[in-house]
Amino acid sequence: MLNRCQLLASLSLFLGAQQSGFAQQAPTDVAELSKPVTDAIAKALASLSTRKFSDAVSVLTKVQKELGSKLTENDKRALAVTLADAHFAWGVETQKQAKWQEALSHYQAAFALDKPYRDPDAAADLHNIGVVYSFLNEPNKALESYNQALPLRRSAKDWAGEARTLNNIGKLHDDLGELDLALASYNQALPLRAAAGDRSGEARTLGNLLALWQAPRFLPRNLTVATLYGKLAGNLYLTLPEGIRALDRGTPKNPALTIENLFRRLAEGLLTLDRGQEALQVLGQVKAEQYQSLFPDERKVLVSEPKSLVFTPREQAATSRLSAVGEKLRLAATELGPLEKKAKRTPEEELQRTQLTQSFATTQESYLKALDDITRELQQPDALQNQDKVEAVPDVGVVQSLLKGLDSGHAVLYSFVGDEALWVLLVTMDTVTVHKSPIKAATLQKQVEQFRLLLQSPSLDPRPAGKQLYGLLLAPFETQLGQVKHLFLTLDQSLGMFPFAALYDGTRYALERWNTSLLTPASQATLIRPTASEKTLAVGVSEGAVAFPGVAQEVQALGQPALLNSDFTQERWLEALQQEKRDICHIASPFNLIGPASTWGLLLAEGKQLSLEQLRLLPADAFTGLSLVTFSTFQTPAQDTEYTRGAIENIAHLVQRKGASAVVANVWSVSDSITSALIVDFYRRWKRNTSKAAALRDAQLAVLRGDIKPTAPLRTGATVRFPTVQAPPYPAIERRLHPFYWAGIVLFGNPR
Repeated sequence: MLNRCQLLASLSLFLGAQQSGFAQQAPTDVAELSKPVTDAIAKALASLSTRKFSDAVSVLTKVQKELGSKLTENDKRALAVTLADAHFAWGVETQKQAKWQEALSHYQAAFALDKPYRDPDAAADLHNIGVVYSFLNEPNKALESYNQALPLRRSAKDWAGEARTLNNIGKLHDDLGELDLALASYNQALPLRAAAGDRSGEARTLGNLLALWQAPRFLPRNLTVATLYGKLAGNLYLTLPEGIRALDRGTPKNPALTIENLFRRLAEGLLTLDRGQEALQVLGQVKAEQYQSLFPDERKVLVSEPKSLVFTPREQAATSRLSAVGEKLRLAATELGPLEKKAKRTPEEELQRTQLTQSFATTQESYLKALDDITRELQQPDALQNQDKVEAVPDVGVVQSLLKGLDSGHAVLYSFVGDEALWVLLVTMDTVTVHKSPIKAATLQKQVEQFRLLLQSPSLDPRPAGKQLYGLLLAPFETQLGQVKHLFLTLDQSLGMFPFAALYDGTRYALERWNTSLLTPASQATLIRPTASEKTLAVGVSEGAVAFPGVAQEVQALGQPALLNSDFTQERWLEALQQEKRDICHIASPFNLIGPASTWGLLLAEGKQLSLEQLRLLPADAFTGLSLVTFSTFQTPAQDTEYTRGAIENIAHLVQRKGASAVVANVWSVSDSITSALIVDFYRRWKRNTSKAAALRDAQLAVLRGDIKPTAPLRTGATVRFPTVQAPPYPAIERRLHPFYWAGIVLFGNPR
C-alpha cells in the first residue's frame, strides 16, 4: 500500500515527498484489512492517480458509512489515513491553483483524520494550513498552525520538516516586522537543513538570511554577513540537480526569492562593498539564470558544468567551520534516524539512541554558536573588511586573458541595474573600474523605454535621450575609453534591448567612436577563434499566408545554394549545414517574438514553425564551424516587456552553445529595403579581410552618412502606434540618417 510519500510522488504533485517531510510509514498491512476496505482503497488510489480527487474521497467515505460499526480498528485506521492522504493531495492541487479556501478545507480535513493515528502527517497538514493562512493574509493563524506543527515534527525527528516549518515561521516574522525573531527562526532552521541533507532547503534558508541581513529596516544590517550567506546559497544552487532547484512560494508580503534575484541581491551587495571583481563573477550567474528562464531544460546541461563562487579568506574559514559542524549533524542524523523508526529497540539500541540524541543536540548547539561567532567576526570594522578580499577571481582572469589575446584597444563594459543605483564596470587587460550612478531602477527603465521608442520613430530626434544615457554608461570612463577601439558589452535588464551604437556624446554617436559586440555566457569559448566569410548558406520563407517579398531578394542576393520557401524545412536546413562546410548561415525568414512565448518561433516551409523548444533540441553541434549565424528578421514587440527582454540575447546564447562563433541580429522589426542593403554591404566588407565588428560598423556608418542608398522610399513616421513620445523632430542634417535605419542590427560574440 502506498504511504503519503509514495502517493504524492506517484502523482507528480509539486510537493515531493522528500522535500515535504511526509511520513514514511504505510497505513497498515493490507493482509490485516477486510476485502471491502482493500477494494475501496484500491479504487481511491486509482482515482488519485488520474487526479479524480472527488471520486477518491467519495469511495472511501461511502465504505465508512456502509460498514460503520462492522469496521475493525485496522479498517478504521486504514480508511482514515487514506482519506487523509486524498484530502491532502486535493489540497495540494487546489493550492497550486491558488484556491486558498478550498485548499484550507482539505488540509483541515486531512489533519482531523491524521491526528489520532499519524503525528508526522498531522504535522505536514498543519504546516500546509499555515502556508494557506499566510496567503489568506492571516499571519497569526499561520503562526499558530506552524507552532502546533513544530512539536510533532520534533517528536518524530523529522528534521527536514521541522526546518521547513521554522523557515516559514521566519518569513512570517519578517512580514510582521519582527526581524530578530525572523533571524532566530532562520538560524534554527539552518542546522536542521544540514542534518537532513536537504541542500535545496538549505539554499532557501541561506537566501532568506541574505535578504534579511541586507534589509535596511534590519538594524544590525551588515552586507558582509549577507554576502557570506548569499555565496553559500549561490554555490548550492550551482550544483543542485535541475529538478530540486525550485524555491519556496514565499508569502504575499515576502515573495519567494528566485534564484536569479538571489544572485542579483548578492551582486548588488558586493558592488556596494566595492568588491567589483567578485560581483562580476556573480553577474555571470545572473545571465545564466536569465538564459535558463527562457530555456528551462538547459539547466540539466549547465549543471554538468558546475562553477563555484570564490570566497575571501574569512569567508572560507567560516564556510569550513559550518561545513564541518554540518557534516557531524548529518552523520548523527543518519545513525539516529533508523533507530527512531524502530517500533521496538533492544537495550543496547535504546542506549545508543540516547547517546546519539544527546550528541545531536550538542552538535546542533555548536552549529548555532558557530553562526553567532561568524556573524560577530564578519561585523568587524570596515578597515579590517577591506583587507579581506579575493586575490584573484577566475572568471575575471579569463576575461582579461581573452582581452590580452586580442589586438590592443579592447575592453569589456558591464552594467548592473540595482534598486537604487546603476553600476557600470569597465574591464581592461589589467584593471577593473567601477562607477555608481544614483538612479532608481524604475526611473532608468523609463529613460530606456523612451529612448527605444524614439529610435523606432524616424521623424523624432533620439539624441537628447541618447546623451542622457551616454552620461550614465560611458561618460564616467572617458579617459580610459580614449584608448579603446572595441567595446564588448554585457548589459543588464532593459539596457540590453536598445542599440548601444545610438548613444550620443553631444557631437557623435557611439557608432562613430567604437566597434561593439555583445557578450553572452557562451561567447568566451569562441571569442578569439579565427573566422572565415567565404561560403554562405542563405535560407528563408517569403511566401505564405503573409508575404515577405524582401526575404526572397535578400536570400538570392546573399548566396548559393539557398533554401527558399518550400525548400526551407528543418531537415533540409540541417542537411545543408552538415553536407558542406559553411562559414555563414543567413536566416532571412521571420522569427516571431510577439505574443506568448509558446507562439514564438522561426517560420519554415508550408507555414510550419521551428519553436524555441525545437531550436533548443537541434543537435548540440548544429552550428559548429560557422563563423556567423545571422537573424535578419526578428519580429519584436514595439515595447519591451520583462519577459521579452533579453530574448534575442538568450537565443544568440543558445546558437553559440551549439557551435556558432557569433550571431548578428536585428533588435526591432525593420522591413525597409535599406536594412537588406546594409546586411549585404556588411558581408561584402567582411570578405575584404576585415573583422566582423569593423565591417558591421562601417556598413552602419555608410547608412548613417547616406553612402548606402535605399531601393525604396524610406519611412519617416513611427513604424507602429506608440504611446505619446515627446521629442523634437529629427533635423534634416545632410549625410546623417536617423538611427532607426542603421542602429537595430547588433553583433553577439566573436568580433573577428
